[in-house]
Amino acid sequence: YGGVYRDVELIVVEPVHFGLDDHGSNGIYLTQTRVTDQEARIDASVRVNGVRNATYAITAEVKDPESDSVLVTPTARVKVDKGVGTVEFPITLENLRLWHGIFDPYRYHFSFQLKEVTHIHATLTIALGVRYYEIHPVNGFMLNGRVYPPR
Repeated sequence: YGGVYRDVELIVVEPVHFGLDDHGSNGIYLTQTRVTDQEARIDASVRVNGVRNATYAITAEVKDPESDSVLVTPTARVKVDKGVGTVEFPITLENLRLWHGIFDPYRYHFSFQLKEVTHIHATLTIALGVRYYEIHPVNGFMLNGRVYPPR
């Protein structure tokens, strides 16, 4: 017996979809650019594959699972040239609850919709724990301003 054994998935998408061809990603990147105890700025970068020379709308909603409150971002427009387009936009969370590892693994749910007029081409939800960290010369690893013990 020999060879490589791996699970295989067949992903069926519409002609217009989030960019699955970017190194195996789902086409959406969330980067935590500024995080404090009170506020976080998350930069979203969304890659779209679709029909050439067309414009699509992307909306994002951020759901706080504990309170069921929702933050809806303004609609972003992405122009697809040569079959691929990318749009970037900031998302600001206020009065947030930080992710504290095994002590409090709290995550927000970011839901993205790719639309053309009233037709929804794709929907994708990503869970993200918002946090900041530093390596302190005396205290070691610190998560959200507090010493976080190594395992």
